[in-house]
Amino acid sequence: MNYNKSNRIIPKIFKEPKSRLVFLIVLFFSSVYFLPTVYLHKVSFFVFFSILIFPYLSKIYQWFARSSYYSKVAIGFLSFSVFIKVLPGGYFPPFFGGIAGWTYQNQPSNEIVMGGLQLVRKDGERIWFSNGFISPQNFIYRQVNVLLPEDETAIKLFEYYLKLYSYHYPYLQKDHFANQRFLGKFTYPGHNPYKVLNYKDFPTESLDSFQIVTEKYDKKTKKLIERSIWTTYVIKDRKLVRGS
Repeated sequence: MNYNKSNRIIPKIFKEPKSRLVFLIVLFFSSVYFLPTVYLHKVSFFVFFSILIFPYLSKIYQWFARSSYYSKVAIGFLSFSVFIKVLPGGYFPPFFGGIAGWTYQNQPSNEIVMGGLQLVRKDGERIWFSNGFISPQNFIYRQVNVLLPEDETAIKLFEYYLKLYSYHYPYLQKDHFANQRFLGKFTYPGHNPYKVLNYKDFPTESLDSFQIVTEKYDKKTKKLIERSIWTTYVIKDRKLVRGS
């Protein structure tokens, strides 16, 4: 296998191992911070990584040809693994776009309905309780549906959520969850879709309650039309109130 002709089209800087490594690192960070979508992350990474790896293909083939049977099997699996990772742009953060498969077809409407768990401050201000707090567990509503019917189990669930929030709060002041404290945006994404909201003004000591709510908004103006409160857990009194 001869790549001499093909190598001529590759800039000289890419043929130097150190230059390739530096370029790959720069590309990695640039893809995250300057391109807006995971799809563009993948395309840019795949194109430039392919150029960088191309000069090594001849050496890899020669290494494969000289190897024993078991070594060839190992090299084959390793090569296939690398191929799978870089072909679509990488199945690792920040190039992993999540698990495909869940879709929801919205019906034409002038209203937007949202439901879930909210944190309520003592002064009445509220904010959504993010799925990120319970990651890598799945979906708050699943836990609520199972444990909410019995008062004692429901109370224990809300106490668990309060402990989780207290644990995460120091990191939330830096706009990330606890699991993102080391790698930030490069942290492997959770199973659930979630984002960091502005929790800085919601310290644990300011919280009055948890509420399971459904909210209806005007699609055009984004203004709240109606809020239905299904369950309230009063933190101080350790009390569960069903209904609004």
